[in-house]
Amino acid sequence: MSASAHQHHSRRTPVWRVCLLLGAGLAVLGACTDFPQLDARLTAADASLEFPVLKPAEEVLQTAANNAIQPDTPAALQDRLDALNSRAAALRDEGLDPDTRTRLETGLAAATTPDTAADTPKVQP
Repeated sequence: MSASAHQHHSRRTPVWRVCLLLGAGLAVLGACTDFPQLDARLTAADASLEFPVLKPAEEVLQTAANNAIQPDTPAALQDRLDALNSRAAALRDEGLDPDTRTRLETGLAAATTPDTAADTPKVQP
């Protein structure tokens, strides 16, 4: 076999070795950084709060099953809606004299109408 038939090993470093060394170097540099002070981000109010209680998944799933829509749900929601509407009507009627009611209704009407050219202030040239 002649000398030219033998494979010639290059002295160049394969690219994967360079990438491996670069990655290892970055990992070592990352390990040398300071860990952020997470406790410093808590306020006094946050520090006094208790952590939530962890519950087993079965218990959570059972609660979800109990809160599913039942056949009587629409009627119960309608009853609740009627009660809230009557309560809102009572609050609307309570304590407003006619002048205050007129001012309030006028202000609400003006707030709900779209802007027109007459409402837009004119810019001085």
